[in-house]
Amino acid sequence: IKTPSDKKYTLVLDLNKTLAFYNKFTKSVSLRNGLFSFLSMMKPYYELISFSCEPNEITESIIKDIESQKIYFDYHLTREHSILYENTLVKDISLIGRDASKLIIIDDDENCFKLNTENGIRISEFVGNKEFDNALFELKKILLLIYKKGYDDVRIAIKEFSNDIRNKVSFV
Repeated sequence: IKTPSDKKYTLVLDLNKTLAFYNKFTKSVSLRNGLFSFLSMMKPYYELISFSCEPNEITESIIKDIESQKIYFDYHLTREHSILYENTLVKDISLIGRDASKLIIIDDDENCFKLNTENGIRISEFVGNKEFDNALFELKKILLLIYKKGYDDVRIAIKEFSNDIRNKVSFV
């Protein structure tokens, strides 16, 4: 992405099973609890980029449900922007053209960011069950702290918050 952002940090967000869930049988989308609050809260502080390795039908359906007014994401990256690494589609965020010390990727699948593990936050997988899911609420708190503390390198922040991430966001 050649256009520089005026935001200090960039947040790369996976779509399916992270922000929403696409049911292949019913072709319907379930949005994760607190999604719009999360995106609204992050928007002033982070450049927001969606990045999905899913087929275009799934990606487009989720984006349509989230972005009806096109107010949240600055850019959308799709399967075509991923690379094949060890027989797995991977999101190589170094290709986005942003400083790695200012870039965080959120995904339910660690394999998707295995080339940039220090920049990654694994969030628990969302498969449409909203009853007890509060991962985005907890993630929002951590990301706001990272912004407020003004880290020069977000990878240090991710390490510092690793216990909270593991216990409240990843559920590992």
